[in-house]
Amino acid sequence: MRFYLSLFDPSETDGTESTNPAHSTPNPDIVLPHLAARSLMAMGDREALLGTVGTSAEDLALWVLSYRHEPAVVDGLLAKYESAEGSQEKLLEVLGRLYMNEAPYDGSWWWTTRPNTRGPYYKPVTWEKSTEIKALFLAGLEGADDAKKTRLASINDRMRMSIDDLGTLIPERVEPEQPTVDLAKISSQKGAIGSTPIEDVILSLGKLEGDLKNGEMLFTRQGCMACHALEQGGPALGSYMGQIGSIMNDEQIATAILRPDYTISQGFQTAQVKMKDGTMHMGFVTSSDSDTMVLRDMAGQVTTLKQADVEKEDHLPNSMMPAGLANALSLKEFADLVSFLEAKKN
Repeated sequence: MRFYLSLFDPSETDGTESTNPAHSTPNPDIVLPHLAARSLMAMGDREALLGTVGTSAEDLALWVLSYRHEPAVVDGLLAKYESAEGSQEKLLEVLGRLYMNEAPYDGSWWWTTRPNTRGPYYKPVTWEKSTEIKALFLAGLEGADDAKKTRLASINDRMRMSIDDLGTLIPERVEPEQPTVDLAKISSQKGAIGSTPIEDVILSLGKLEGDLKNGEMLFTRQGCMACHALEQGGPALGSYMGQIGSIMNDEQIATAILRPDYTISQGFQTAQVKMKDGTMHMGFVTSSDSDTMVLRDMAGQVTTLKQADVEKEDHLPNSMMPAGLANALSLKEFADLVSFLEAKKN
């Protein structure tokens, strides 16, 4: 109970307990009202709650009603508004909170692990009584003085009502000026891939038109063909590129080239094999049965090992394809290579 009431005073500790306060902002006065509000919510006596408007018990009752998205609750609050002059500002707060409701979760979005301090809803949506609540707020603008307009705008902001006519007190966000890059100037700069952040390289793919013919030439010149076949029926090489465009988009292909350890195709993990005579072999397994294991290393060298001579086989988290193979290319050349591979959809 001491924890929930936040009554722990660090200065009174005898050294046997933590000196950290039980709560960063002690507020024991809210505990009993909170328990009372939760109890009233569970009881659900709508008429009794509405009947307290204008009395000394209205604050607690309105607190409870602000959580009840029920047509009858809104109707009751609207009916009370005109006659409850001393409580109108409180009623506006409650109706402002009830204007939006939380969207039903359908699995297409999630709250993430970051705290959300916007409130009162994560994904607000209007509901069947929103139109009537909006009409009340807009009617309040007619002949309103500056003070009332400010109150209405404040509720509009805090409750995330998003009613444009009510205005806002939130200053307009000024976006900082972003640095500009002359892509045309640097796209042909040799070695740009090795010195440009991967995020910028990927962004450039959408702005540079790839030349498939030049991409095919680069596929050969960069040595890609040593480990990646474009046609079926050849020797067992690395992952097959003849239909890579039907499996991966341009961003995924670019990432696989620039960060090969991030996207290792199934079956092409790097195997480290220790033989019983102490020798070591490394490559990816192109075939394996009860008698033999065939490894292909990054140079294309094929080694056939007898399973009976293998002492241990480990799979490493690194790709056989080393990083940096495209570092000498310009952005335009890299776009050509990626476009060529993306077009492979056989």
